Amino acid sequence: MVDFSLIPVEDVIFRSDSRESKMEVGEWIYKVMEWLSKRPEKYVAIASHSGWLMTLFNGVVDSDESLKSWFQTGEMRRSKLVFNWKS
Repeated sequence: MVDFSLIPVEDVIFRSDSRESKMEVGEWIYKVMEWLSKRPEKYVAIASHSGWLMTLFNGVVDSDESLKSWFQTGEMRRSKLVFNWKS
């Protein structure tokens, strides 16, 4: 079972009549990363659309080349996130 009630943010950029901009997706991912950085868990899994993962690893976080290529359907990759927030 997955308990989605722990996620405090609502998806406010989903629109049935148009796509969100890349900037909106990036801002959404940043908010998710802020939330994730405050969680006590040591290991987490993120299941997402490949476009979201592309934006995460190519536009929001610094990552190595192995994470920057397109994710295939159902593909899993392992990554270590280190949060170094700048003031």
